[in-house]
Formats: sequence, C-alpha cells, structure tokens
Amino acid sequence: MKLQDYFPFDLTIVGLNGIYHDTEDGYFLNSSCVLSEFQIIKPNQIFILQSFEEGSNNDISIVQLLDVFYHEGFANLYIKDMVSQDTKIIRHCISKGYESHDWKLIEINFFMDLLKNGYEFTI
Repeated sequence: MKLQDYFPFDLTIVGLNGIYHDTEDGYFLNSSCVLSEFQIIKPNQIFILQSFEEGSNNDISIVQLLDVFYHEGFANLYIKDMVSQDTKIIRHCISKGYESHDWKLIEINFFMDLLKNGYEFTI
C-alpha cells in the first residue's frame, strides 16, 4: 500500500495541471528541485540530496526514495539517508509558479549520464 492511499486528492485539480501525478511505477513531479529522467521519480531509486540552509553550507547526502504522497498543496517525499539510515519527509509546494525550495533531488543514474555527456554542476 502506498502512502498516497491514506491521503486521497482530486486528480483533476492537481494532476491535470502538469505538476504532480502518479505514474505506472512512480510519480511525475514537474519541478526544478527534481532532476531525473522525464521528471519521473520511483520508490527505491537512489538520489543525491543537496540541502540548502540559510546561513550554512550545502549538505550533500545519498538517499533512497521510499514513497511520495500529495497532501494539502505539498508533494511529500519520504526518504532514507543511506549512511545514517534515518528517514524523513522533505516537502515541495505544488502551487503553480512557486519555485522556492531548500533542497534539490538528483537521481543518481541521471546525474552520472549528465556527467558522461559533459554537463558541469556547480555546488
């Protein structure tokens, strides 16, 4: 059972605006804070999580996506840190035009493909 089953929402309001919806085996999250192939994220995928906190350095960690659910205007990503094994939820506001966030999630294979093709990242 997915966490989303506990938080039902109206797909015609949220999904059809091209920002968030379930896919066959994952979730489509159209946001600049998510870098993955076709903006699809799937449970059990491994990601680089870059956290930006005001007044501190960027934190980089390797995380596994456990699940995703939409609730009250936010996409909630349930993740597990691969080193500490701690779990937490990171949230992203789904409001159209809202692009302020304090993290970036980069799917590891997508990241490696970008590097192989000469893309340069600034951290």
